[in-house]
Amino acid sequence: MTVVRKSLFLSFAAGLMVASPATAAQNATEGEQAEEGNAVNEIVCRRVAAPTGTRIGRRQICKTQHQWDLIEQESRNVIEDIGNRSRVGNEGGGG
Repeated sequence: MTVVRKSLFLSFAAGLMVASPATAAQNATEGEQAEEGNAVNEIVCRRVAAPTGTRIGRRQICKTQHQWDLIEQESRNVIEDIGNRSRVGNEGGGG
């Protein structure tokens, strides 16, 4: 079961990295951007592994630090939610 959860998370995280630029940009308002320092608006590039089953190598994705922070927070929330769901029904005595 742990392997299934790990692969689910990795698939979800990869999907977030590809699908989230529009979402992250929509969430950031002009007022928030004005208040944040230059470090948050700095462009950070990361190399991500290619999807399973493709012959294409790793790719580089560039986003602002704020966008990366949003993606990481959303990933943490998903992992926590999966953990909470897996505990439901398993709290009683076995067997």
